[in-house]
Amino acid sequence: MSTANLPATRKPPQGGTLAAIVEGARDRLSAVLSSHLTPERLTQLLYVLAPKTKHLADCVPETIVTSLIQVGTLDLDLTPGRNEAFLIPRWNKEDKRYECTFMPGYKGLEKLAVRTGVVAYIEPCEVCEGDTFDVCRTNEGTIIVHKPAYQAGRGNITHLYTMAHMFDGKVTVEVMTAEACEEIHQRSEGAQKARREGSSEYGPWVTDWKEMALKTVLKRHCKRFPRRSDPISEKAYQQLQTAIDADNREYQAALESPVPEHHAINHDNATGHGSGAYADPDTVRDYQEWLRGFVLDVNTKWCDHVTLRMPDAGAKSELLSTWQVSGHLCKWAGTTGIINAPEKPANRQYDQFAAVAWQRHRSGLIEEAEDYGRRKWREAWQELKSKRRTATVPATEQRRGDVPVVADDPDPETDFDATPTSEDKWSK
Repeated sequence: MSTANLPATRKPPQGGTLAAIVEGARDRLSAVLSSHLTPERLTQLLYVLAPKTKHLADCVPETIVTSLIQVGTLDLDLTPGRNEAFLIPRWNKEDKRYECTFMPGYKGLEKLAVRTGVVAYIEPCEVCEGDTFDVCRTNEGTIIVHKPAYQAGRGNITHLYTMAHMFDGKVTVEVMTAEACEEIHQRSEGAQKARREGSSEYGPWVTDWKEMALKTVLKRHCKRFPRRSDPISEKAYQQLQTAIDADNREYQAALESPVPEHHAINHDNATGHGSGAYADPDTVRDYQEWLRGFVLDVNTKWCDHVTLRMPDAGAKSELLSTWQVSGHLCKWAGTTGIINAPEKPANRQYDQFAAVAWQRHRSGLIEEAEDYGRRKWREAWQELKSKRRTATVPATEQRRGDVPVVADDPDPETDFDATPTSEDKWSK
């Protein structure tokens, strides 16, 4: 039979390797994917992305599955052009292999921010040399005057900003210069690697500079969004922070010096992973989930108290970060003898080592995290007071009803006490 008039069919590359990867993880993927994103749809997307993403098909299969699970858990879209989520292959120099990593796009962060229930929509925009642009800060907030020169040559980008419209009618703005965004780009893993090796840089900062710069501004803006405490919003905040943490890892990894060989061996913690050094992957994920929830809870309470007592503070909108807390807990666990770890592990090893302590002495680790948070609470509050900001609530800012009027310093022993301390609650 002649096949001359039959429609052409697309043959999957490498004998269907990508399809086999998705099929092998069908049960794990189906558990996290939304109804409109099926394993079959993921396979189609991978075949679309593979020719456009260098070395994607060469990545370790498990890293592809892990990245897809992250995308599915956050319910983001991998469709090219939507700028919600990306799969980025990275070369692991130690293991000599390509590994797939998940990276959120600026549209993905917008989507997650809207899910919190406080943001109606976000407008990201670039400012060029030919535009008319001015920023004015008043008691009512920040006002932006931006008139793009559409009918003339706009020139190079000079500023980038995001404008968030809240459901309560308020508008918040975040502005960064192009130079400030470029400085952050130069701290990225791709830029650092290109300088070390004297080679040309490739990656999203090269192919999509504007989109990466807008995401940089939006990440900074997200830290100033108001918080809500209902369960749905808390879950949305955690998803947003998870996406931001995933994006930040590129810059944290770039700051790390090469890891000495002994960091991954000769530290026998009797775990059976990482030559005896690390906890198993499931325990690490359980610890990371608790860590994100703990940090989000502390930062929410800090922002609430600072806003109530120092409405004009603004400068210290976030008290803790996940890598900061995990680094402290790793050092604490090593000092107390709970784990056997290097004196100065790399940032990317914090979670793996601390998870051993999470497995062995969970209540002690939680207690130490809370003590660390209280100490940072005191230090940050004293820092704000030293800047001669008022520690009382102006009459115009007083609120009554469910939130009491408080004019004295926040007491970390009581105000911070709302952080869950129950081992059972965190271990669920």
